Order: sequence, then C-alpha cells, then structure tokens
Amino acid sequence: PGYLASGGRALVSADFSAVSADIANPLLGYAPVDSLYATAGRVTLNSVIQSQVSSYPDLRNGRFLSGARGFRPVTNATVLYTAPLSYSSPTRIVQAPVGAKNDAGTLVFLTLALQDLGGYGVTDATRAAANNASLEAFLRQLLTDFTVL
Repeated sequence: PGYLASGGRALVSADFSAVSADIANPLLGYAPVDSLYATAGRVTLNSVIQSQVSSYPDLRNGRFLSGARGFRPVTNATVLYTAPLSYSSPTRIVQAPVGAKNDAGTLVFLTLALQDLGGYGVTDATRAAANNASLEAFLRQLLTDFTVL
C-alpha cells in the first residue's frame, strides 16, 4: 500500500486455487477486491477471458483451470476481465470478475495466473501464437496505462 501511495504501479496475478477465501480475503486489503468467491470454479480449455474495457484485448486460457476464483470488486474498482467459471453443484456457469484495476489506476489484480493465459502448454501452434499475441497486447496496454511505455 505504501508503494502504491507513493506513485508505484503493480500487477498482481495469482492462482488462488489452493487458498480458501477465509484466509485470502483479509490479505487482500490493498487490492480492488471486496472478497473472493467462497467456492472455486473451473475454466474450460481455451475459454474467452472477456475484456470489460475496450482498450484491453480478450484473453484465452491455454489449459484447463481448476480452482479458479472470481471476486466481488470494491465499489470504485474497474472490472477489466470476466471469465466463465463452471460449477458442478449445482451445475451452472457464472461469468465472474477475475481482473480489476483500482480507482487510481496504479494496481491491476488478476485471480488467474498470467502463464495460464498465454500459449504455454497449447499444442496447436496457431492457437498458441494467438494466445501469446493477446497476452502481449494485454501487457502492452497495461504498461501504457502505467505510463511506462
């Protein structure tokens, strides 16, 4: 928090599949997140991680994601991405926030790991290249927003 308050910029991208919401939520006071969803879902292979802001590209996951968590954003956050989280009990798909930016624009928080959003592990070369290009476009936009580029 002190780093951000003094003009710093940060990207936090983490897989929260192995952490219960009870443990994670108190640690997220710095993030544009009110709370993580209590129940983790799954994101099927090559799902669209949908941009909610026109300057950011849609992303796709390069592998099946088990234990993906959505979250409830704080009131002044900008949701950047949502993902189709599937649940088996009861069977349903929820388009849940998985990426947000704080109101100052200095912190971007993702509940999906970046390495899962590129071509890593994708055996089809064309799809891997497309996933990597989208991830690169995301990072370029992020660095532009952070006034680094």
